[in-house]
Amino acid sequence: MKRLTRRMTHWLAAAGGAWLAILTVIGVVISWRSQPLPPLTADRLDSAWARWQANDLANYNIQVEVSGPQAATYRVEIRDRQVVLASRNGYPLKTQRTLGTWSVPGMFDTVEVDLDRRDAGAASSATQTSPTLRLCCVFDQQYGFPSQYRRNELGTQMQVDWKVTEFNALP
Repeated sequence: MKRLTRRMTHWLAAAGGAWLAILTVIGVVISWRSQPLPPLTADRLDSAWARWQANDLANYNIQVEVSGPQAATYRVEIRDRQVVLASRNGYPLKTQRTLGTWSVPGMFDTVEVDLDRRDAGAASSATQTSPTLRLCCVFDQQYGFPSQYRRNELGTQMQVDWKVTEFNALP
């Protein structure tokens, strides 16, 4: 009987430890995923754009991880301020419209359009069907590009995040 009790005690301790480890991992993932980003304001966007312009980078490589309904990894190479290569999950982007989307100016355009849409929605010109947007953004301290961005349509499950996972300024 004692032997059975010791086995059960060890088994319960091991099972409890495993559950604690699983819950810890889940907690870390949830806190990382929902880590608050600062709200996007027009002043912060303008300041970041001015920093980007002041750095005057003509050549760079960037990789962006996007999560949400159309999750993907984008890689873009810019030379003389022109996109020379752009890919989604390793496959080249071919349409002119999508080539520059994940360049830094393209990312700023996306953020600005969302900001204008959010502000128009907050004004009385919005219709009942217009989504309310929560926009949050972190800008790179050195270069000013949007390094992390979250767009959330309140009242829906629609959330898109992006994070720059690689940025190389080139001479």
